[in-house]
Amino acid sequence: MVRCRPFPSVIDFCKLMGVIVRMNRPDVVISLHQKIEMRRIPFNIYSMNILIKCFCSCQKLPFAFSTFAKITKLGFQPDAVTFSTLLHGLCLGDKISEAVALFDRMVETGYAPNVVTFTTLMNGLCREGRMLEAVALVDRMVENGHQPDIVTYGTIVNGM
Repeated sequence: MVRCRPFPSVIDFCKLMGVIVRMNRPDVVISLHQKIEMRRIPFNIYSMNILIKCFCSCQKLPFAFSTFAKITKLGFQPDAVTFSTLLHGLCLGDKISEAVALFDRMVETGYAPNVVTFTTLMNGLCREGRMLEAVALVDRMVENGHQPDIVTYGTIVNGM
C-alpha cells in the first residue's frame, strides 16, 4: 500500500492501521506509520491517536507521550480520544497517580472529558483500590453533564 502511486490518503491508512490495531499487532502499525512519515503523507489526529494507542498497548509510554507532544507541533488539537488513550496506557502500566495528574491537566487546559475518559480513570482507580476517588469521579462526571453508563457502573461494582 505504501508503494502504490498515487499514495492512498491518510484516511485509507487510518482504516488499515485501525484494523491492524484490532489484530493486536502494534509493531506493524508503528512500522507502517514510520513508512508513511518517510513518504511525507500528511498525518491527521486520527492517525496520531492510533499510534498513541499502539505505544500504550505495548507499554512504550515515553513514545506515546512523545507522539502526544508531536500532535500540537503538527498543528492538531488533542481530543478526548487522545487523552482517554493516554489515560488507559498509564492505568495499564499501574501509573494511576500519573493518570490522575494527566486528567487534571486535561481539565485545567480546557479539554472536556467524556464518559469514556471518566470511566477509564475510574477503572484505574478501582484496580488500585482507590474506591473513594473513583466514586467521587462519578459525582464529578454527573456535575459535568455526563450520565454514567453500564460500563461506568460495572467498573464501580467490579472495583468493590
